[in-house]
Amino acid sequence: MLSAVRVADSVIIVVSGASGIEVGGQQAWHYSQDLGIPTAIIVKKLDRENSSFEKVCTELAESWGR
Repeated sequence: MLSAVRVADSVIIVVSGASGIEVGGQQAWHYSQDLGIPTAIIVKKLDRENSSFEKVCTELAESWGR
């Protein structure tokens, strides 16, 4: 993944509304921030049971500080 992030102009991280941040998302975030690459975050699966946009946003803010 690191070699792909190095040549990318931007990074899109997809986070599940039901399960939240996973390991691959954490790695992509750290790589993109270390390299100074613009990053967008998409929250998917919001139509499933036990999914919460607010919960995911809170988790993102606590984990990634934004």
